[in-house]
Amino acid sequence: MQTPSLLLILFDREACSVESSLAALVEQQGILCETLSLRTERQKIIHHLKTSIYSLAVSRATLVVMMEDRDTGKRLFDKATSVFVYGFQTPTISDNTLELVSEGELQTVHEIDENNHPFEITREEPLITRQLGGIRLGSADRSRDFVFQKKASAAGFMQPLISIAGSPHFGVIRRKEHDLYLLATSAIADVLQPLVNEDHLCHQYTRLIAPLLFIRASFGERCWHARRFHANFIVDDPPLKKRYGFFSYSEFNKALRESSSAGTVAFIPWNWKRIHPGTTALLREQGAVLNICIHGCDHTRGEFGSEDRGWMQAIVKRAEERMNGMQQRSGLDYDKVMVFPQGIFSITSLACLKDNSFLAAVNTTPVPTGHAEPPLLRDALDPAIVKYHCFPIFLRQYSRDGIARCAIDAFLGKPLLFGEHHDYFRKGYDVFKRFIARIGSQIPDITWENLRRVLEHTCLFRVDSTGLTHVKIFVDSTYIENSSNETLPVLVHKREESAATVSGVFVNGNSVPYEHAGGYILVRFELAPRCETFLRIIHTPLSPAVPSRISPWFDLRAATRRRLCEVRDNHIHTNKILNYFLQRGA
Repeated sequence: MQTPSLLLILFDREACSVESSLAALVEQQGILCETLSLRTERQKIIHHLKTSIYSLAVSRATLVVMMEDRDTGKRLFDKATSVFVYGFQTPTISDNTLELVSEGELQTVHEIDENNHPFEITREEPLITRQLGGIRLGSADRSRDFVFQKKASAAGFMQPLISIAGSPHFGVIRRKEHDLYLLATSAIADVLQPLVNEDHLCHQYTRLIAPLLFIRASFGERCWHARRFHANFIVDDPPLKKRYGFFSYSEFNKALRESSSAGTVAFIPWNWKRIHPGTTALLREQGAVLNICIHGCDHTRGEFGSEDRGWMQAIVKRAEERMNGMQQRSGLDYDKVMVFPQGIFSITSLACLKDNSFLAAVNTTPVPTGHAEPPLLRDALDPAIVKYHCFPIFLRQYSRDGIARCAIDAFLGKPLLFGEHHDYFRKGYDVFKRFIARIGSQIPDITWENLRRVLEHTCLFRVDSTGLTHVKIFVDSTYIENSSNETLPVLVHKREESAATVSGVFVNGNSVPYEHAGGYILVRFELAPRCETFLRIIHTPLSPAVPSRISPWFDLRAATRRRLCEVRDNHIHTNKILNYFLQRGA
């Protein structure tokens, strides 16, 4: 069966929000899409019927109208390489649409009995469900989520992909001419809606998984997809001492080696002078799988949430100077990646990080402070959010968020980044090792690397109808791998607001031509077989701010806060009696 290059979304009278949401999701995945009216755009539809290789998406109501035109409707349906029919709900009037389209296997659509049933994704179709196989996600809503009822005498050709309480909610029927996907809801998330917070993002996944499974299965490598999956486990705050609270550098490094994983300490630059020689020696060892990135500057409340450009420039400069001082004292390298304290950041802080050549930021929330326009759901489906000054923000999660979130991130091509504090290790390191093992069982081909390499290897691929490989990258220095035995022509896409901010592009150290179009830097070159190519984009700040003066009073308050936090983490949290009274007081 040929791979389609187009999705046709058909509607009867007026395209509703579901058709618009589906079209936006399809385009976000890199697929060409046309939304056409059965009544007013018949000639376009007939043209595609004669000339295009397409996949088809229709609602149940639209399908009823298509069936009225037995000739064109049936030919349009049968020629599609795959068909997605959504909107099956408890019917208000009797019709035989479901029985007809399923060739007698499915007869009715039923309501579910309550709201708290999770969506269960099957393991039986690994080529479709991929990393999602076996996970349980979210909660069904009985007002809009339904299940199919099979005929008792049916041969059972429908393979459930998503079930609710053991009954199929979304499934596929394989036919000689095409695969038919049926979904018992009209609820598809609008990827153009603004995100409120990280919880909002996770909630919307339940309305995206079914159409994403259809899109990925139907279009394969024509969709944006990752070819490798990378992960890193980040622990916030510890200075370069032997122990901080429940965290020990030597024990954590040992646990990382035993679990074949890799970790990062998000180091507070205020601690740059406080270095234990034994810890730095351990991190310099050849067997060390633990590295360092930057966690704020003084780690004061909301220090990266300011909209004052001069102040943010001063904080960013100070953080970098302190990390360079730590590097000179200890001999340790660090990743120029910012983890925001308390998850708070402003758009201005991102501009300053970009002006100072930071690679990226890692954060728990995608939403900036202030009155900035929040990112859209579409922005957060990519491996990094690049909405603000085209500076990448990679989202991380906590281990308590569960394995389902890990599976979704991998399915979307995101790096798996985790964040915890010292108290995660309150009961030792076995909990950590069991968590790493669970990730490995769900995503067996995952690669654990240091944070910089994870981000530099994060990119998405798709192959268009001409055979050209498109590569979407997110950081200014990226490794692009060609695992095939053939030379591949590629077109690299990197989001940039203006060509004026780019002073040069280099491939394996050699300057190459580039262009700016549609909000992207575009670079064409060839990938040699069986090797990695290193691409680097050099930026020139357009209007770097003059750093503000940081007062001694601010420094005194920051020092007081840091000392009190260490007393809390080293002496109160680790003391059962004191910690009990602290929790009672909270």
